[in-house]
Amino acid sequence: MEKDDTINNIHRYLLNDMSDDEKHKFEATFDADDVVKKNVEMEKRFLDLLDLASDVELKNTISSVHEGLKKNGFFEEANKGDAKIVDIRKRKTASRMLYAIAATVALVIAAWFLIDTVPFDPAIVYANNYSQEKILIDNFIENGFTPGEDVEFQMGLDQYSKGEYQSAKKLLSEFASKTPGHAAARFYLALCEMELNNFDEAVKLLEPLSDKVSDVQNSAKWYLSLAYLKTGQTNESKQLLDSLTKSKNKEYREKANSILTEWE
Repeated sequence: MEKDDTINNIHRYLLNDMSDDEKHKFEATFDADDVVKKNVEMEKRFLDLLDLASDVELKNTISSVHEGLKKNGFFEEANKGDAKIVDIRKRKTASRMLYAIAATVALVIAAWFLIDTVPFDPAIVYANNYSQEKILIDNFIENGFTPGEDVEFQMGLDQYSKGEYQSAKKLLSEFASKTPGHAAARFYLALCEMELNNFDEAVKLLEPLSDKVSDVQNSAKWYLSLAYLKTGQTNESKQLLDSLTKSKNKEYREKANSILTEWE
């Protein structure tokens, strides 16, 4: 019996696609041979796993393992006319291989279910979503920022972009104290506080900015939602993220939707 015929017969048997006569003959084959019987049982488990695997990646992984099983000679071509798998040594080797691969599949599935059921962790979500805000000086020029003026603000942005957050904080704080209405200065000052792990201070700076219409309002909402995760204010974070899903800003809208989906 050819290798592919053996596999196809097992599938036909498991899918009830055999005539009664074929079914009885096939059952007689594996009833008389424990190794063949175990092989049929294991093949049934593979098919059952595929039925249970709704996740495409998991299903592909199981199918890949199954293909590897066939390529590595689990089903041997018969050299005799009695439809039995070749000699006992090969059958034992194939069975050991089968159990090893089955154990691997079990681990894959266990890991998949474990990952799929990991509870929402604010610290992990923060780490995966926080990044330094990109500084686009051209935006400030378009909105009234004139190169050469507001030197402390420009220097503060420069230090922030270089990762010199303590120095940037000092410059931006001095500038913000002289220009109370400068939303961008307070926004980047808040980001410096976040980089320095001063999340309570960042929240104090970002809350009024998230409520007031300005060029940095959506950005303030995004970073405030992340800062709330670090201060334990998860309900407030979720409310802000929900509001960002309705934002016209595509980037923040998609980021917010991604976190909320993970939160469910």
